[in-house]
Amino acid sequence: MARRRRAGRPHPRRTAGRGPTARPRRRRGTPDLPRRPARGGAALVREAPAHPCDRRRCPDGTMKAMSTAARSAPTRQRIIEAVLHIIGRDGVAAVTNRRIAKEAGVSLGSVTYHFATQHELLRESLLHFVRDETRRFTELADECRNDGIDIAGAAALAGQVAGGTGFDSGHIATFELYVEAGRDERLREAAAEA
Repeated sequence: MARRRRAGRPHPRRTAGRGPTARPRRRRGTPDLPRRPARGGAALVREAPAHPCDRRRCPDGTMKAMSTAARSAPTRQRIIEAVLHIIGRDGVAAVTNRRIAKEAGVSLGSVTYHFATQHELLRESLLHFVRDETRRFTELADECRNDGIDIAGAAALAGQVAGGTGFDSGHIATFELYVEAGRDERLREAAAEA
């Protein structure tokens, strides 16, 4: 039994583009052929401006590229700050890699490059916050150690400490992380370390 061809379709064994009248095929990346502009808005993509952390001034006054580790530190910092902001605003359940990337202004791959798991991300965020608070209280204690503190000074110091620990997203995030540490044994180790 012979197969019937549908109208308007070429013969299945004859492929289009072959034969004496066919145009030669263009190969991608061929430099001597003119390229069409990209479709779908890709032509509108502009190169991002260089981040100030991408270059550093050397002692001789010249600018040289920074190492990958030096460039990745600010990216890692932005990711951690974004996590704390998201947790403080919407809770631990709202932390997703896509949301972190959007909030931090980094690519999705950067989030997974710096933090392999969500647990590692939450752990580092908690430790980062505790280190910052410890540094802040240490600086405050050093200022007061040199000065003689009377009762009024102690009251002012207590007010300064209480005023610095408000209910912003960073502080709320820490409370959320401590509550989560009560449920998650791996995060509990980080909370105990903090």
